Amino acid sequence: MPPPVPEPLAEALKLSERMSLLAGEAQWDQVRSLEEARRPLLQRCFPLHGDLPDPAATERQIRRILELDRRVMELAGAARGEVQEALRRMSQGRAAIQAYDRVGT
Repeated sequence: MPPPVPEPLAEALKLSERMSLLAGEAQWDQVRSLEEARRPLLQRCFPLHGDLPDPAATERQIRRILELDRRVMELAGAARGEVQEALRRMSQGRAAIQAYDRVGT
């Protein structure tokens, strides 16, 4: 009996779940590595060929992968905003030090 969903799709879902967990821990290098490993699996899945043993299960897994990807993107956006804010504060601090140096001399 064939699996209810294509094997590459099942593996892609596992990688997507791991990516989501790592994104929550801000492990961005690992997220990127997993995404690179996942990409060929997804490419092998589409277009879907032939009759699927369980089309509903396949649809659920695809929807779950999309949901997990949205979460990773949201976390990446938040992290990017935090980095931008930290850089802004550093720049302000550097400007304040330069101004202090100018006044002090």
